[in-house]
Amino acid sequence: MLPTKPNRRGRPRKAYDAITITADEYFRQFSELSLSEREKKSLEGVTKWELITIKVLLKLDFPTLSKLLNVTERAIYSYHPDEVISPIISDKILGIIEVYSYGYFIIGNINVRCDWMLNPNPRLNNQPPVDVLCTHSGLLEVRSLLTEMLTGQYH
Repeated sequence: MLPTKPNRRGRPRKAYDAITITADEYFRQFSELSLSEREKKSLEGVTKWELITIKVLLKLDFPTLSKLLNVTERAIYSYHPDEVISPIISDKILGIIEVYSYGYFIIGNINVRCDWMLNPNPRLNNQPPVDVLCTHSGLLEVRSLLTEMLTGQYH
């Protein structure tokens, strides 16, 4: 009799179904962190499992995620689920979360926010906001656009 599941070597992977927190809860909790708590998390590092949770909540794929973090996809795959990612990359991750959290405050709905981040924007030379988040200046520009939405100056 043939097995119904393909055999694979190594330990079983954690399923995305194990992610129990919603995007709204995640961003609300993140926005409630103090500056010292955010700095501490950045210095301690983010685990791969936390990164995968963020990837799923933000509806990103691995190529986009690796571009945002300026690392290869292979580097992301090579981390073990409980392994801590370097403080430099963790800081970039937290910066991206901060922008999405700010978007949560302004836009609200996760689907609308993700669509806005993934669609070309004329103010960013017709690039999607997610594509410019890979640099600090791009991150600041996206945050500026969100602020303009909040104040009613965005057209």
